[in-house]
Amino acid sequence: MGGHEQLFTCLDRLTLLVSAKESNHEALVWTILDHTYQNISMKIHGSCHCQAIRYEVDSNEPYPYQKCYCAICRKTSGGEGYTINLSADARTLTIDGEEHLETYRALLSPDAKQSNHHRRFCRHCGSHLWAWNKAWPELLHPVASSVDSALPKSPYYTHIMLKYKPDWVETFASPDDLCFGEYPNESIAEWHKRLANT
Repeated sequence: MGGHEQLFTCLDRLTLLVSAKESNHEALVWTILDHTYQNISMKIHGSCHCQAIRYEVDSNEPYPYQKCYCAICRKTSGGEGYTINLSADARTLTIDGEEHLETYRALLSPDAKQSNHHRRFCRHCGSHLWAWNKAWPELLHPVASSVDSALPKSPYYTHIMLKYKPDWVETFASPDDLCFGEYPNESIAEWHKRLANT
């Protein structure tokens, strides 16, 4: 892909797509769609509620598609019984207000072993900002609700850890959604690759 094409934002591509469809340029339509789904790379900007912490990080997998209903995500992030994590390049993370960060590592049942998952929060307002796991040090998982950037809308969702979902929580899963009692059968990267090939 050439340098001028790399400058296209998602909005640029949408404008081009509408124009191409109106002009009946089918080949151009598919070229734009291919670039849109396979080359979405964006700098994510996020912050806590009190603005003591701001961060930015590069992501090639920014679709907020995976809803986790486990007790840890539900209790630490609140919301409608689930949280959504994105995937980003941990090496590109920059933080303004790092001194205000705290880390929570959950104790896992049944042996109360401390999780390798580091959940980062603001010590003042309690906002859950991102998670990081030492098993995959190159990956960072921003919490979608902490992101201030406009994220692409997912065409379908994956619902995970449903065996831990309280009865009062509704998934509102569509026929195109995937549902799992525990972990899904594909990674965030694999989901984005599947989206690019549909």
